[in-house]
Amino acid sequence: MLVELVNQPLQKLKIISQLIRYKLLYVALFLTVVILSLDHKFYIVILGILGIFYFKQHKKILMICCIITGIYMSNRYLFEKNFINNSAQYTGVVSKVYQNSSSYSFDVTINRNMVKVFTLVNHKYIPGDTVVLIGQIEKVNQKNTPGTFDYSKYLLSQKIKYTMYTDNIEIQKSSFHYNSLRVTVIDFVKSLNLRSEKYILTFVFADKSAFDQSLLNDISSIGISHLFAVSGMHIGIIVISISFALKKLKLSENTTTILISIFLILYIFLTGFAPSVIRASFMYILIKMNSHFRLRFSVTDVLSFLYIILLMISPFIYYNPGFTLSFLVTFFILFSRDILYGKSKLSSLFLLGLIGFVWTLPIVSALNNEINFLGIFVNVIYVVFVVTVMIPLSFMALLLPYVDFILYEISKLFESSVGFFASIDTFKLQISFQHPIFVICYYILAYLLFYYSNDMIRSKRIVVTMMIYLFCISNINILNPISRVSFIDVYGDSTLISDSFNKCNILIDTGEVDKYDTVVNYLKYRGIKRIDILLLTHEHSDHFGESKDIMKEFKISKVISSNQDNLYRFECGTIEVMIFPNKIESSNPNNNSIVSRVTIGGKSYLFTGDIEEKREKELLEYNLQSDYLKVAHHGSITSSSDEFIAKVRPEEVFVIVSSRNKHGHPHDVIMNKFHDLGVPVRRTDLMGTIETIYLFGKEIKRYPNP
Repeated sequence: MLVELVNQPLQKLKIISQLIRYKLLYVALFLTVVILSLDHKFYIVILGILGIFYFKQHKKILMICCIITGIYMSNRYLFEKNFINNSAQYTGVVSKVYQNSSSYSFDVTINRNMVKVFTLVNHKYIPGDTVVLIGQIEKVNQKNTPGTFDYSKYLLSQKIKYTMYTDNIEIQKSSFHYNSLRVTVIDFVKSLNLRSEKYILTFVFADKSAFDQSLLNDISSIGISHLFAVSGMHIGIIVISISFALKKLKLSENTTTILISIFLILYIFLTGFAPSVIRASFMYILIKMNSHFRLRFSVTDVLSFLYIILLMISPFIYYNPGFTLSFLVTFFILFSRDILYGKSKLSSLFLLGLIGFVWTLPIVSALNNEINFLGIFVNVIYVVFVVTVMIPLSFMALLLPYVDFILYEISKLFESSVGFFASIDTFKLQISFQHPIFVICYYILAYLLFYYSNDMIRSKRIVVTMMIYLFCISNINILNPISRVSFIDVYGDSTLISDSFNKCNILIDTGEVDKYDTVVNYLKYRGIKRIDILLLTHEHSDHFGESKDIMKEFKISKVISSNQDNLYRFECGTIEVMIFPNKIESSNPNNNSIVSRVTIGGKSYLFTGDIEEKREKELLEYNLQSDYLKVAHHGSITSSSDEFIAKVRPEEVFVIVSSRNKHGHPHDVIMNKFHDLGVPVRRTDLMGTIETIYLFGKEIKRYPNP
């Protein structure tokens, strides 16, 4: 009877396997294009082409694709539909805890919704704590700055769609939570006071919180970030080590497989459900099951199955770079395995680095809008070094104290070498794939390169073509007829005015220092390599904080930071700039702000820094009339007097203000004033970065649409 209960579903599974064997990749590809089309309408064209191809060649697979897509869209809809009722008080259970030098944050489950809570209250929160929160819950706003790290999308990849800032927190009780195991183990490791603690936490438990941001930036710069994500390499080392140990006990192969599988599932918990660990662990388990039950699924089928299942469970997980890179690199290594056949170990390592570099280039470039060709070569060095030395020593250091000293000394050598390679700018290329067509064309070239890998003549031609293509994308602004005014969503103030055909680029203020280098990355994304005029309105950090990084990354032709006693006019390309006179006021730095009017595309913009009412009155003697007004001091009540607004007569006003600001900007009185006048208000805290596009002197588009 028991045998029949096992055999019946097994026989059904074998029948299904015959239908989808070697074809699950088609389903995964179809679902991927569906997801991409939800973010960018251009991919609907690709989806239509795939649909026609499947209809002609794989009608049954197309039916499966439609079913899977329907399930995915349903799960996505249910996730978005589920909401938390407005209340002054919320009760939830802590599921994950984060800590930095100055604040805490933790994830709380409230009515099946995940909320990220930010607090300054210094308390040791642990998973399983039932907490009462008093504050306002806000839905994660997906509008952000193009080309920069989108924290809101990252939160969605963690199933978090709400945030809360509060210090009013009460712990009611504590109970067991599956994440408690990870916290307990990490706390134990920290209590050992090991000198190489940060590497042990990173390579063993996928916790990089102890790393300096500068070191992480250097690691990312040379393209070896994937080595610091617990992934297939770590799982491979674990599997080999456990297999070796169990072999000494003379256990059967099935018993060994079961014990390793149990440990890998436990390890998923210890690493905080890192997508790469989930992928590698379940690939091992499923491949072993596939072999045991003789289902004859290909490795690609197994990988595609895992990809689909994870998307079903977490519809927004594709926003997690670790998830995307883990599956992408693994798939393309499988795709390119014929190239590796018969090669020496050194050649194989170089080719693996090359394969990973080529196939992930558009995704990696999207992280910081540049690529480093040096990564092709240093990957060979660091792959060998990390896999054979640092990862094994990290595991051993937990058990053997003297190994900790060895790992610490080796890590210093590692950090020095990373810093050295990161300082080399010769092989860096600033590049951004601003449109999906750029990505598609690149992958066509990449496919042709590996398809003709055995044909040296064709391969060389494709490589040359690919390099020319990347160079053209990198310098596309030279041929771009579009002019642009961008009010950048930063903490502070920053505006980019870029002329057509790269004739002139003006940056007014830089915003506060940001660990994600918001303005730097935005400029790189827009293809800006030279700033003709850097205008710093006044000496407040939220207006000039990122200026050092900008001066380091870009060629600056002229910096304007002094106040002018007289009207100052000049032209830059087709852009006209007028700076109004100012008298230095020592008592109030805000009133020292440079006030300027910029004319582009027949439209004038008045930029006011953080001036207050006193300075506004001094300016009333001048012709201030402008089509658009950048509201002073982020919409503070100290500015935007009635007389000043009447003098400017703006058709529309813009407020650069961060949703994270703690000063109550913009003030309701000021916003109501513009509303009563019938003047539309565009705010970066609500809309993200606001871009106005001009073509041949005419305004043609506004992003996002008002």
